[in-house]
Amino acid sequence: GEIKLVRESTTERNWLTSALPNLVRPLGGIVNADEGGKDYLAKIKIAVFLYDLISNFLSKYKNKNKYRYLKAQQIIEMESEVKKEGLLGGAIYYDTNVDDSRLTIETIKDALAISKSKKIDSYAFSYCKFIGFDKNENHHKVVYVQDRVGGLTHAIKGKVVVNATGIWIDETLEKANIKQRFIRPTKGVHIILKNQRLKNNHAFGLRSIDDGRFFFVIRREDYSYIGTTDTDYNENLDEPVCEKKDCDYLLNTINFVFPDAKITYKDIISAYAGVRPLILEEGKSESAVSRKHIIYDHSKSNQKKSKYNKKDSKYNQKNSEYNHISEYNHIDRFITIGGGKLTIFRKMGEDLLIFLQKNGYLKLKTLKRNISKKDYLIAVKEKNLYKDELNKVGITKQYFDYCIRQYGKGAFIIFDYIIKNPELGKRFIEDYILTKAEVVYHFNYEMALTISDILERRTETNCHLHYERQRELAEKIANFLVDFYGFNIDELKTQVESYIERIDKNTKFLRENL
Repeated sequence: GEIKLVRESTTERNWLTSALPNLVRPLGGIVNADEGGKDYLAKIKIAVFLYDLISNFLSKYKNKNKYRYLKAQQIIEMESEVKKEGLLGGAIYYDTNVDDSRLTIETIKDALAISKSKKIDSYAFSYCKFIGFDKNENHHKVVYVQDRVGGLTHAIKGKVVVNATGIWIDETLEKANIKQRFIRPTKGVHIILKNQRLKNNHAFGLRSIDDGRFFFVIRREDYSYIGTTDTDYNENLDEPVCEKKDCDYLLNTINFVFPDAKITYKDIISAYAGVRPLILEEGKSESAVSRKHIIYDHSKSNQKKSKYNKKDSKYNQKNSEYNHISEYNHIDRFITIGGGKLTIFRKMGEDLLIFLQKNGYLKLKTLKRNISKKDYLIAVKEKNLYKDELNKVGITKQYFDYCIRQYGKGAFIIFDYIIKNPELGKRFIEDYILTKAEVVYHFNYEMALTISDILERRTETNCHLHYERQRELAEKIANFLVDFYGFNIDELKTQVESYIERIDKNTKFLRENL
């Protein structure tokens, strides 16, 4: 079962590196074998061999680089800060590096653009809160949502309702008067350092010296991401925060594996937490819960028809590990999809559409597997596109590469803004890369409505700028939006405080313990 998940995940990942190479980029990861460690050398060698085999076998999209076995001295030459005592060797394998928020934004934009080109009506709404269903006890064909900006409530009608609300799946079911539990929320945190402190050139797969759980150190340009933890979470789903105990758990192992780095709270520039929507499986620890996804039909009549519910199917709810999902409160034309992970978002969507088509919920042509495995419209595959004359208007090679990496073809809109109005090429803060032109792009082309949209959901500023400097930047952006768009300064001040409140909650333990 887990081998199938690895295959599913890696083949989707390999497609993404081909379809959107500027954003989804290969990243080498090293796994060490140490004297007395749980991961002995032979085990690591077998693991990376099988990983590549599972990823590449009979697949159109291959790993960009092949794994290699490494001697201890090779690892030391590649990673000077790694613990040398007891190092036996290891291996390097290849995964990918991606800004998950930008991948989400670009996927939404791509879907809308493709729909428009095919003259299909498709819509994407932001700041749209689900508040309930119609009152019919047997089916829900109307969903009520509230515009969180304007405050108006709208009714959306459809032939079928799909509950794809992630960690809020159970809350959504409650509003449908369904008392089932699908989700086991687990919290994961990351702490971020400037890479010059840890000096890792690659990603590292590490086992915690406290409990043996696996986590990673990832090199992302000038930064090192450390995480993630994996602990049960039963608090406010909207506001998970990184706590001192989470950070200490990660630092214990980091300072063991990179002893010369001596990382302390002073080195951490940011921290954040998220919640995984794992499918509830009774009797398993957090890290042992599968990352598989399920599709569940809440209509009793359709349980028997679906090819995804037949015996031994991965979507079967009877006599399976999902037997806590009960057989009551059935509602026609109401489907839940849950679990999974970001890497397989396309596959989850494909499975859902095939499910709806097979069960007569949507009248679609026969869907072929992998039909949506196409290049992103905004992808940039060419290299060396920089032209020296761009430097005359302040577009340096560094900034050019950064924009291409983050925005794909959208970067050329940003460059055009700067060429026409060089003032837009200026940074808000001299030593941080974000420019005014990017903010204009976010508002004009990516439905940004708030300062948080810019700093948390369109860029990684909340991670890459030191937490003590976040207010300075947020206030400068607010002033720019007043001058450029004529936005209300009082509303923007409220947005600044809301953003800083979230930053402060995730870094409270740092400020209290310095």
